[in-house]
Amino acid sequence: MTKVRWGVWGCCLLTILLVMPVALAPACTGDDDDDASDDDAVGDDDTDDDTSDDDTSDDDTSDDDTSDDDTSDDDTSDDDDDDDTGPGRPYTPACAGASGPPSFAEPDLPADGEGPFAVGESEMTFTDESRDREINTTIYMPQPKSAAAGPYPVVVISHGFTSFRSTVVPYGERLATWGYIAIVPQLPYTNFLQIGKVNHTESAKDILFLLNSACAASDESSGLFAGKVDKARLATLGHSLGGKLSILAALLDEGVAAVAGLDPVDGAGPIDSDDAERFPDASERVADEMRIPSLYLGGTKGKEPATGNQACAPEDDNYLTFYGAAPTPTEQITFIGANHTDFISPIPLDPCNLGDADEETVMARSMEYVTAFFNHRLLGFDDYAADYAGTGIDQDVTDGIVTYSVK
Repeated sequence: MTKVRWGVWGCCLLTILLVMPVALAPACTGDDDDDASDDDAVGDDDTDDDTSDDDTSDDDTSDDDTSDDDTSDDDTSDDDDDDDTGPGRPYTPACAGASGPPSFAEPDLPADGEGPFAVGESEMTFTDESRDREINTTIYMPQPKSAAAGPYPVVVISHGFTSFRSTVVPYGERLATWGYIAIVPQLPYTNFLQIGKVNHTESAKDILFLLNSACAASDESSGLFAGKVDKARLATLGHSLGGKLSILAALLDEGVAAVAGLDPVDGAGPIDSDDAERFPDASERVADEMRIPSLYLGGTKGKEPATGNQACAPEDDNYLTFYGAAPTPTEQITFIGANHTDFISPIPLDPCNLGDADEETVMARSMEYVTAFFNHRLLGFDDYAADYAGTGIDQDVTDGIVTYSVK
């Protein structure tokens, strides 16, 4: 069954109409459009500037109680390629056959700040000729200081509908300091201007195409990815529609070993369509098809009307719907007073961030929890398990910042 809801789509349309003259240029700095003609092609050399990002605000917010629970000690660094009940690797064949421990040891650093790596930033365009799609990306590559030179796990980080990659760049910058190659795409055909070409299944395949391309490039003797990709440790992360697409990618191909959603929203948006191929109901599929660890973050305000009677993250389609359907191991973290876009970089005149929570605190804690989740579930660093669903998060619960649950 295809869900048809305006929710965040209507919210984003209003935002576009209000801020297009002001926000489009800075949000799209460089090449954040769908036209890839002026970007570097795959394999071209790029910039390699050092970038370390930071950011970690403190707490403060409303009060509330909550869950406790410890998370399990599951490993999950490797995916099981022999599970013949899974989808196989139809979209990531170049990533098959890898196994073994991570290339670097567990850092003795807290998850609420930067990791032990410097960061190089590059622009690259990936072209899928078989589907006639070009994907502009920003790539954040770990640069070893005293740490190992790779290979590194890869995370594709996806923006929401009618949004821009710049909104999720802080997650890429932060994860790269922890030894992850972060690929941040401007996904084609995910905005109102190309509404007839919006196709959630194809967009999920774009994410998988990026992972497969990185794996293939890792086998080359030269280039940005040469020898750098840990093929056993691939993950997806996304906000809003990007969260749904990240989850869909994990359902379509078992090359994905862990997935996290930043207030993911299911549904077809303003398109009145029963086309389950274009707009699959991802949350319904999660119960039967999810075979990897998953994490879902959201806020208490996202389900409330933001424009007229429209919610930015409708209750029937939000992160709790995904969490409720997801099999173990999975965790959800609810930010008290947070709205839908408090999890990403600010957008001017955005009606979807009118919550009560401090936005910097939400963003800082989100990056902390996501980092701890991937460190634990993707790399097998067990000391980080409690930082997103255990004793390490209890102070945030006491301070009224979040509640959480685990299964």
